[in-house]
Amino acid sequence: PDVLVGIAKACQGLPVRFHVYGAPMHSTDNYTDQLKKLDNVTYYGAYGGYGFSSLPIEDCDIFLYTSQSDGLPIVLLEAMSAGLPVVASGVGGVGELVINGQTGFLIEPFDDVGAYVNCLEGIYKNRPLLQNLVENAYELISKRHSPENFIEDIKRFPGYIPAGDAKEGVKTGQA
Repeated sequence: PDVLVGIAKACQGLPVRFHVYGAPMHSTDNYTDQLKKLDNVTYYGAYGGYGFSSLPIEDCDIFLYTSQSDGLPIVLLEAMSAGLPVVASGVGGVGELVINGQTGFLIEPFDDVGAYVNCLEGIYKNRPLLQNLVENAYELISKRHSPENFIEDIKRFPGYIPAGDAKEGVKTGQA
């Protein structure tokens, strides 16, 4: 959140508005109050039990992700699958999904506020670029993170799927 505060402060006066969802994870949080005071930020707090799909993504142009550490965040898969271009910190496994200039924009180091601001300004000046990123991201997710690809990947681990299930495929359903 400290990086987000820095980005939002640096973007004051630019045609950028931040819609921030999420709740503090630590009782020592002092960034939420800072975000709430900024004119270009609307802070909503935690989003409900319906997850990412409950967010009004149709009102957003990009998904900004400023984490300082992570693996491969599901929220990035969700944002990209929903057609949102992503600007994300280059931490953990994020770079496996967000390929800079191809499937999104990767910011390294993760706390380079100036790089985020430059990226947002570049997006504003060249919005047609986003459609290609969205298409590339969706293609990557479809190939690499589909249920079918998951099944093929786990079939490579001997004994992971009982022999009968591997021949028939794994059936999935909703509860």
